[in-house]
Amino acid sequence: AAHRITRVLQDAGHRVVNPSATFPMEMDRFPGRIWVIAHKPVAVAAGTYIGALNVTRPLTIRGRCAAMVTLDGEDAETPTVTILPLFDSHHQKPATLEGLTITGGRGGVFHQGPSDDASGALPLRLSRIHIRESRWVGLLTEGATAVHVTGVIVSDVKPHGAAVEARGIWARAGATIDLHETRVHRAMDVGVLIDGGSLHATGLMIDGTVGVADEACANEPEC
Repeated sequence: AAHRITRVLQDAGHRVVNPSATFPMEMDRFPGRIWVIAHKPVAVAAGTYIGALNVTRPLTIRGRCAAMVTLDGEDAETPTVTILPLFDSHHQKPATLEGLTITGGRGGVFHQGPSDDASGALPLRLSRIHIRESRWVGLLTEGATAVHVTGVIVSDVKPHGAAVEARGIWARAGATIDLHETRVHRAMDVGVLIDGGSLHATGLMIDGTVGVADEACANEPEC
């Protein structure tokens, strides 16, 4: 019911939001007014921020540069950054991440679209991002959605648990990915994997990739 009311008010031109009932837990102690900021950029100060980030609106999150601002998912079993489907289909602007280092987590960035209806998707733009030392995959996009990547480095993706493979960039299940001036460095198994999705790339560099068989045989003289 709350979502339907929010949608009616948004369609009438009012700035409203329907936040999760459990976030933040200390709202009863909030010192002043709160503001809907989905229409404004969010500037992130220099530093390292521990924990996962979930984005469900067309929000711009901008760090000064990747060398100064880090989002660290540490050893979590979830991605460090998750971009979820947007069910308010009248929004056309993308979620945007700029000038950040994203590290840790079971996946650096997970971008999920709807299974069959692109009108409900939340497009994603990544610019001047360094995704490093994540587990399983650096950037994964799936579903009927699109991601535009410019000036991004994905490096040193590590296997997760007992698995031996670790993919740099992975588009699957109908996702469209545009890679411009992007480097995938030292991925294990596959640098860029397109599995039921589509790829457009200019200025793409893939180097230092180690195949699963190569890694398994690295210390075996008979291989």
